Amino acid sequence: MKSMTKNLMAAALLMALPVGASFACTTTAWNGNTGAAGGAAAGGVAFPTGNASRFARYSGSCALKTDAGEFVTDNTPGGTGAGGESVYRARFYVYTGSAAGSTGNTGKVFTATTGDGNTGTEVVGVTFNGTAFSFSGATGVSTVPAVANKWYSIEIFHQSGGAFSATVQGNAATSPTTVTGTSAALSVGSASLGLISGAGAVLVDEFESTRSADTAIGRYCRGNAAPGTDVVISIADRIAINNEIIGASTGVNTSSRQPDFNEDGVVSIADRSGVNAIISASQGGTFCAGSN
Repeated sequence: MKSMTKNLMAAALLMALPVGASFACTTTAWNGNTGAAGGAAAGGVAFPTGNASRFARYSGSCALKTDAGEFVTDNTPGGTGAGGESVYRARFYVYTGSAAGSTGNTGKVFTATTGDGNTGTEVVGVTFNGTAFSFSGATGVSTVPAVANKWYSIEIFHQSGGAFSATVQGNAATSPTTVTGTSAALSVGSASLGLISGAGAVLVDEFESTRSADTAIGRYCRGNAAPGTDVVISIADRIAINNEIIGASTGVNTSSRQPDFNEDGVVSIADRSGVNAIISASQGGTFCAGSN
């Protein structure tokens, strides 16, 4: 039987679900789940007073800040017993800049391995080196350039002995970059997220995973800040962003969805201006097409 170690993300944060389904993490899923370094910073989201320090989230349901060697791990891929997932898809966000109180981050931010507890052979890994994301485990995969101090979504797809792909989008880009290769003939037994190795500190958020071989998880619609489930940029989103800017000194995030339109890690007038331009151009109905 697969063991549930102290590094487990509560409620199977990185669970691989039935084909077509996905699992979205919550804030409570991070709490108390730390990696090898003891993880004083891995206990969940903390929002210090002042807008400049309040970027520890993309949308925010499961934002996590970890220092070097701190990460969360889940052993549930593959269910109980031996084995793992031969088809595995995951999507998460990484901030490529300086977390509050750190000098930045470079290192491995995600790894999926064949064994429980981040053991065994690596199936796929994601590393940020300061200028690009690279992908280990699979072969023939190119790097994807990335700049500092921006949020990026990363969606990886692994099929044992078959196709591998990684789709990266951030820095307010209007389209993603996808790189492909060949996956190792291995199955995922556990997955870890944080700053598994490297230096500095890393911010991650919004992890989801599935077993789907053909349906992408996709990314959040940036600037879609107002409560609800719509995928349209509207005046309500501008108001939600404005309210968060006004409340910056309180250290409390007032938006319940995605207010960081330019993905620079701080909710500011620039985000409100970007959303306002979309509304003025009457593009609100199409801007979020293909997003969550």
